[in-house]
Amino acid sequence: MLPDWLDVDMLRFLALVSVGLLVLLAVFSGWVLKKTMFRALSLLVCVGLGFGVWWYRDRLDECRVTCSCSFLGYDVPVADCPASA
Repeated sequence: MLPDWLDVDMLRFLALVSVGLLVLLAVFSGWVLKKTMFRALSLLVCVGLGFGVWWYRDRLDECRVTCSCSFLGYDVPVADCPASA
């Protein structure tokens, strides 16, 4: 079980922050890296990770409906559900 403070809302917020950091990393690596291949590869990795994080963030909405959620095999507490208390 994850800590109580790491609930669905906090995971959604952390996912949003992660996507923002990935955008900044993509811009920074595009500015710093000189070779086109490394720029393209870093952009591809950042975009892929960003889509993965955003997809998981959208799946967290289902947790409120079903009152059960897991993150990497750990149960995540859902604040509005009596089953999570």
